[in-house]
Amino acid sequence: MDFSGLQLAVPPEFEKAEASLTLVAPVPDFAAPMMNRQLPIQPNLIAHRRTLQHPQPLDAIVKQTEFDLRQSFGDLENIKIADFVFGDNPQGSLLSFNFPDRKGITIAQLIAFRLDDDVLTTLTLTFNARGAADPQRAAHLETLAKTRVENKL
Repeated sequence: MDFSGLQLAVPPEFEKAEASLTLVAPVPDFAAPMMNRQLPIQPNLIAHRRTLQHPQPLDAIVKQTEFDLRQSFGDLENIKIADFVFGDNPQGSLLSFNFPDRKGITIAQLIAFRLDDDVLTTLTLTFNARGAADPQRAAHLETLAKTRVENKL
């Protein structure tokens, strides 16, 4: 079995149940001189797919995720849940919110959810929040929207 260039020798009865991929943007060139000051977060995208053992409606999954995040972080701001359409046209949901980090920088997260039969896909994009009219946010939403599922997990 090949996983992103990693060759795994797994027993034949094993089935793929989950997969994750993390991508990060390059560190800005100005990062070195700012070592003792606040650095903006390095934008990143985590794609996670897993087979649900007990399938449930997508809206229930999104609401449970929101509840879990509120319990874990408490100080979330601008929490919104909206319908979301992916590049191959299935309906999904988008959970978006902001939260302050320990250095006082406001971080934004966009979590796009889609459910294909019993496979849940979440795409979590994290970046520095710069306000509602931030062009970076619009570009990140477009990145998430272009996601397509070519085959099953």
